[in-house]
Amino acid sequence: MPVRDGARTVADAVHSVLADIGTHDELVVVDDGSTDGSDDLLRSMPGQIRVVANEGRGIVDALNTGLRLATGEFIARCDADDQWLPGHTELLVAELESDPEAVAVFGAAQLRGSKGDVVAHSVPPGSPTELRRAMLRGNPLIHGAVMARRGSIISVGGYRSVSGAEDFDLWTRLAESGRLGTIPDLIYDYQLSSASAHTTKRRRQARSTLRVLLQHALRTRELSVAGLARNALSAVWPVRRFWYRA
Repeated sequence: MPVRDGARTVADAVHSVLADIGTHDELVVVDDGSTDGSDDLLRSMPGQIRVVANEGRGIVDALNTGLRLATGEFIARCDADDQWLPGHTELLVAELESDPEAVAVFGAAQLRGSKGDVVAHSVPPGSPTELRRAMLRGNPLIHGAVMARRGSIISVGGYRSVSGAEDFDLWTRLAESGRLGTIPDLIYDYQLSSASAHTTKRRRQARSTLRVLLQHALRTRELSVAGLARNALSAVWPVRRFWYRA
């Protein structure tokens, strides 16, 4: 769990994870230079939690720090303003254990607006073929609704600096190394940004998504002209799309 100045919401995020994981699991929280007391709050919380200071080096470095310090076979993420829903761990672990060829598995998420109400749901494509086709158009996946094999993430180089699309960049490289699985179950609660921040984020994510799609096309020769055109348009004039995620 990466956090920067998340004192208002991080306790609820931590509780949602600790309530869901097993006795042999651990939550690693990387505090990326918080100045609002998040670090003290986190260190006062009981349970299977390890807090690490990262001195404000950015989200990608925070994610790679957590990846490096984690010791489990499987890796999952929760953002400091989101929450895991009950069954998150059990459902994703079961899917990974039942399919040795899967390098990662994604579930569904509910999206909350600024007033706290659920405004949409994000459900991943139902088959590997549909998922692969969707990923040629953009990112149809929610980062917090994934569990991946730690070894698989490390083998493709971990997270890279792709502003606003470091997750999608990782998914494309994982998809090139093995199978991405999906389940329809609702396992994650995602807090949307404010309207103005979300518009700025969509522009940045669209530019980065376009870059990721082009890099993926160079590596695999898989390309969607419509996907490239849509992201190029969104980089200038962002439309309402829920699949652009940080």
